[in-house]
Amino acid sequence: MKIIATIILYLYCIVAVLGQTTFEFLGVVKDSTTKERLVSASVFILPMQTGLSTDQQGKFKMDLPKGTYSIQISFLGYNTLRKEIEVSTNAVSKTFLLAEKSIAVENVNISAKKSDENIRSIEAGTLILETKDITGLPSLMGEPDIINALRLTPGVQGGGEGNPGLYVRGGDAGQNLILLDNMTLYNPSHLLGFFPVFNADIINDATIIKGGIPAQYGGRASSVIDVSMKEANTSQLKISGSMGILSTDLAIESPINKGEGSIIISGRRTYLNAVKFMAKPFIKSANSFFSNTDYYFYDASIKLRYNISPKTRIFVTAFGGKDAYNLMDNEYNVSNRMQWLNGAGAVRLNHTFSKKLIANLATSKTLFYYNIDASFNTYGFNLYSAIDDWKNTLDFTYLGDGNGLLKFGVSHTKHLLTPNKLDVDAGEIAYKNTSQYHSNEYSAYLNGTKKLTESFTISGGLRSTYYQHKGPYTHYVRNAKGQLSDSTIYNAEEVVESYLKFDPNFSFIYLFNNQSSIKGSVSMIHQFVHLASVGTVSLPTDVWLPSTNFIKPQQVLQMSSGYFRNFKNNTYETSVELYYKQLNNQVDFQNGVLDNFDNTKIESNVMLGSGIAYGAEFFLKKKVGNTIGWISYTLSKTLRKFEGINNNKYYPAKYDRVHDFSFTLNHKLNDRWALSAVFVYATGNALTLPAGRYIIQGNVANHYTDVNSFRMPAYHRLDVSANYKLKSRKRFESWLNFSIYNVYNRSNPYFIYFAIKGDLEHYYLSVAAKQISLFPILPSITWSFKF
Repeated sequence: MKIIATIILYLYCIVAVLGQTTFEFLGVVKDSTTKERLVSASVFILPMQTGLSTDQQGKFKMDLPKGTYSIQISFLGYNTLRKEIEVSTNAVSKTFLLAEKSIAVENVNISAKKSDENIRSIEAGTLILETKDITGLPSLMGEPDIINALRLTPGVQGGGEGNPGLYVRGGDAGQNLILLDNMTLYNPSHLLGFFPVFNADIINDATIIKGGIPAQYGGRASSVIDVSMKEANTSQLKISGSMGILSTDLAIESPINKGEGSIIISGRRTYLNAVKFMAKPFIKSANSFFSNTDYYFYDASIKLRYNISPKTRIFVTAFGGKDAYNLMDNEYNVSNRMQWLNGAGAVRLNHTFSKKLIANLATSKTLFYYNIDASFNTYGFNLYSAIDDWKNTLDFTYLGDGNGLLKFGVSHTKHLLTPNKLDVDAGEIAYKNTSQYHSNEYSAYLNGTKKLTESFTISGGLRSTYYQHKGPYTHYVRNAKGQLSDSTIYNAEEVVESYLKFDPNFSFIYLFNNQSSIKGSVSMIHQFVHLASVGTVSLPTDVWLPSTNFIKPQQVLQMSSGYFRNFKNNTYETSVELYYKQLNNQVDFQNGVLDNFDNTKIESNVMLGSGIAYGAEFFLKKKVGNTIGWISYTLSKTLRKFEGINNNKYYPAKYDRVHDFSFTLNHKLNDRWALSAVFVYATGNALTLPAGRYIIQGNVANHYTDVNSFRMPAYHRLDVSANYKLKSRKRFESWLNFSIYNVYNRSNPYFIYFAIKGDLEHYYLSVAAKQISLFPILPSITWSFKF
């Protein structure tokens, strides 16, 4: 009761200071053609020299004294609008329509919407990327990838080619909350990260939050990647798509009931099988790797919006994507089939109670699984792993005067985790083994922002989570020799273990002047589901595990601060940010191995450790002109410590990268041609290798030193692209993208193994390290269109 009373008192205190002292002016900003609402458009009252941004519904609210004002509204890619407004009564409401600029699609920019938003917004470590910001960037096979574009920003690292994971400020790949229109996704890529899981035609923008994570987000310890699907055209039918070397996609937008609603449907599929069919005459051997393998992926999405009433809107959203890989060798009677699937669906009801109070009620379903089906002669096995979530949320946004904002809500998530489901058939011998975990997360949160003075703004919040691990479940007890000695059976819905955790956060910003500011934040986050890697890189076959009596919730404490400075009327943007993280109850498998044959050993095979991560992030960006781009550099250290490993001392995490540098350049030659280039450099991944070898009684013995004390060669790569806008015809527009991936054909390491030769009888041994690389230089061409 003390906790509830504290929360109620906190809510009352914040609401009490948000009083109305002037007339309320309300507005909504839309696209003049499509009538789409423009999120985060800049609104500026010229005489008062004050401004703000539109919310997620394209709305804004200001409290103004009685009088006539000149209002200026701007948005990236649109003509700036200036109008006179009259404020004489309360609750004046007006719609503002912005016309899109006639610009080439290749103008690439990272934009925080307002030209000085990076200086004035309280969110440090937060960045927004729009789809049109990355369509001109070089990419593998010409597919725009908004997730890979995040790797070009400070504090966000990739694990290298073949590793789809994102590592944010020292966190692992499973500590990122990835949302698609508030639906949780567990695998953000196709083909091990080489193709984006999000079709660029249906994405509006992506927001990444690296520090000071607000209380409305929860469940992941390192970052939030919030991807927003765009709303369809509400005035006319619109079709867009693209065709590349390996895949094609199509998106259709249509109004519903004369603009009362809209729907957008998109689909994408590879046609590697068609390429393989055409290449058959050139393949000499029927047993070649190319002949015996097959791969494809597809994805589809839909978003429907409908206005039930002037104050109530309903949204229906769904996404599904599947990868399939097949390896067949008839000569040796071997087959290997692997599939992994992302699926999510949601229904959301948005209601405006008043000019100040907005509510969102949503329910969503998420499923991720992988399935491996393999056979050799009469032996076969099937391995399945999945995580299945059902989530319900109720969120409120209270808009005070121009100096305050309050968000609060509740949520419930039901998890069903299947780390492994094994089915083995070896002729007369058959074996089945399944492990499943049922759990619930109940959460409530409160987050408020208050502008104390013209220069000083604070934000703070609290999220409480009650977690339950529930039956059906069998708890196994082992003796000192590792033998089963006892077990306890829990029935369905019976509580096995529970945790109550509180996650506070606090942020501040102090404006020195119109060109510079300092920001800081501190937050603590708990995570109740864990991604445990069974290899040296993050793969779709990694395993999700719940918190149990063996596996404790992860806890991450993060502190960050930064200095932000703009130059030459916000043409140049710079920032320096420092961060420090303390990570507890980090999860890994002993020896990186999961025992799929014995579900009594899964939890006892898990190790819990700790970690620290710290670093400095530097960012320089030019935002205006025919030549734009940015430079990103991160200097960091990520360490882990597990009992019994490395003499109980800290050692570098496998994804520890001391140096991470990227350079992005975009130049517009004329109205038709634009050029882009991206260069990346990163310290090689850490790994453990033998420091020496000995021959003892005819046997080779390896000598190891510290864990992860060796480094792979540094990763670096240059990509270039050129965009050419074709001649437009009435409503039809199209353009070509020419890209070259890995221009100077760098052989970046994927993994390293050892080739051993020698004669043990004569005590001769030759050991040579061999490097496996994935992609050489790869050119591509993509044709895109819209009408």
